[in-house]
Order: sequence, then structure tokens, then C-alpha cells
Amino acid sequence: MVRPPYGSQNAAVMQLLKSRGEAGVFWNIDSQDWKNLNAAATTARVLQARRGSIVLMHDIHPTTVQAIPGIIDQLRAAGFTLVTVPQLLGTSPRTYAGLRIFGQWDIEN
Repeated sequence: MVRPPYGSQNAAVMQLLKSRGEAGVFWNIDSQDWKNLNAAATTARVLQARRGSIVLMHDIHPTTVQAIPGIIDQLRAAGFTLVTVPQLLGTSPRTYAGLRIFGQWDIEN
């Protein structure tokens, strides 16, 4: 599984991933932590998650790191279980070779 930098991709990139047996992993919740640099704003965006969401966050920003404990606590209190992308999909990543994954039920060619 590959998360292309900045989410940049095109047909050539996706064909290369397919030839390598890899899927492109994207997201359906963008925390915009890189833009807002505010723990409260990051938290509010992430808490829009729904079952099956993939959330984009960047651990290089101190405000993101500050937001994480509260985000985890609040998501768990809302009944969420945090998992890796392969766990979310519940099958071998090779099953999704060449596809773009944005969430558990949001998968495209």
C-alpha cells in the first residue's frame, strides 16, 4: 500500500502501483493540520469521521501531536475502534492492487 505524496496520482502512477501489486491509499477526512496548525481545529475536523473513514494527519506538527490524545479518547467514546488500513479492509492489500482507497467503502479504479 502506498500513500502518494500530497495525494498526487494519475493513470501512470496507478498503473505502476497495479504492476507492483500495490494499492493507492488516500483519505476521506483531511484534518488540514498542516494548514490550521491548531489542535482544536484539527480535532474538530477529525471528529467528522464516520465508520470506515481514513483520516489524514501529519505527525511533524506539534499541534497535531497535541490533538491526538483527545481525538483518540473522543473517537473511542463514540464507539470507534482505531485500526490500520489493512485491518480496515479486512483482506490482503494485494486484493486492491491498482485501486484508489479513500475509505472502507470508498474504493475506485
